[in-house]
Amino acid sequence: MELPIIQENNEKISFKAGTSIFTFNQSSEYEFPYYHFAFNITENKIEQALQWLKNNAVTINQINGIDHYYDESWNCHSIYFYDPLVTLLSLLLATLFPKSSMGVLILKILKI
Repeated sequence: MELPIIQENNEKISFKAGTSIFTFNQSSEYEFPYYHFAFNITENKIEQALQWLKNNAVTINQINGIDHYYDESWNCHSIYFYDPLVTLLSLLLATLFPKSSMGVLILKILKI
């Protein structure tokens, strides 16, 4: 996703995503670890987000044939997709974030 790497060594790698930093630590405890994380972006970026994913050959996990899903409990639209290692990722396009024309990556990731 073209996120800047802020630390990398044999044991871990850290990325910056908007105001957040997330780190993956090497572990021998789990052979096939499972995790899911979401990137928050402003709702007015939904079409730009979908186009960016498609332009980068990312397969979107459609729900009932639709590229994005509205969740009432979270009050947001979500786009689900997998990375090359089959990690479930999502973009949360929350109405609680201020609308902005700002663009981290092209989409402007606000935080994780």
